[in-house]
Amino acid sequence: MISTLFSIGGTGSSVALIPILSFLGVGFDLAKAVGLFANTASTLGASIMNVLRKSIDVKQVLPFVFMSVACAPLGAYSATQMDTYYVKCAFALFLFLVLR
Repeated sequence: MISTLFSIGGTGSSVALIPILSFLGVGFDLAKAVGLFANTASTLGASIMNVLRKSIDVKQVLPFVFMSVACAPLGAYSATQMDTYYVKCAFALFLFLVLR
């Protein structure tokens, strides 16, 4: 439900899911994984529907897809090497910059 509402607004559900799950006592690593799964599922579903409707120019989108796929493991690895406090601070800064 949250994922659908946030995808309509053009942002991922992690914006709400990670803080909500953290406040409810779920571990930060699990909250990140749930947020990532929800974003991936909603983005994949929306992408498939838009490709089927031919409303996406695939050639223009491919560079973004390749860079996302290539950089995701680097981001995940760097997050495991950092203290959780700094990852949370970086996430909060990201949310502040994106949602203003």
